[in-house]
Amino acid sequence: MKSQKHSTLHWLLGIVVLVIVAEAIYTDRERSAGDRVKAEIVAIVYDMDLLPGWEEDVLQRVDLFHYRAFTKALDVTKKTGRKFDEETYYNELFDLVIASAREDGKSELADSLDRQRKTFQLSVTER
Repeated sequence: MKSQKHSTLHWLLGIVVLVIVAEAIYTDRERSAGDRVKAEIVAIVYDMDLLPGWEEDVLQRVDLFHYRAFTKALDVTKKTGRKFDEETYYNELFDLVIASAREDGKSELADSLDRQRKTFQLSVTER
């Protein structure tokens, strides 16, 4: 006959394993969603009319600020289809990229991005 303590230990171990698996699945889904959103932004940057050399600069800044903007725009407490606010992400990302360019003394790049971002729109479908 198994002891009560041994059975409780197995039960707790099972719960810990389930929590770890659930966290891994959630993290993978969030990373995948973030990658899809970032790919859309990269496509927008490629469609912008930027001077030679600016495109790579902007893409490096997108890499730098993507995660911060993505986490700000994601609300996992909402229903699927409403968890991600693409307008918040788009505005936050470009605000950060533009501010960073200005801080680096690249005001022409910042002005160009600020002007052009108004002609594009990010559209994201949650899965």
